[in-house]
Amino acid sequence: LKIINNDGSFSYSAIVAISYSFSIVSYPNPVTDQLIIEMDDQAAAATGFTILNAEGRLVYTGNNKNLSRLFKIPMQQFSAGVYFLQVFNQSGIIMSKKIIKK
Repeated sequence: LKIINNDGSFSYSAIVAISYSFSIVSYPNPVTDQLIIEMDDQAAAATGFTILNAEGRLVYTGNNKNLSRLFKIPMQQFSAGVYFLQVFNQSGIIMSKKIIKK
């Protein structure tokens, strides 16, 4: 981050590395009927899921109120094509993955 002072002088803030150590797996891909999302204990704090179509339109929203480690998304009503799964928590998107629907 570049910080510019009123007198025109500037400085840069320190770089802070952020790492996440959690596991989120989604399968099958390609999917026909049901997309399964499995998470470890840390990732189970994810609060929700969205699926966007190839045009970026929201086609599915789900939540993880019970903090489950296994979540199933019904996909049989979706048309064949490319979709994007997003898993998020209160801080924002923690995983994004391309999904193919047959």
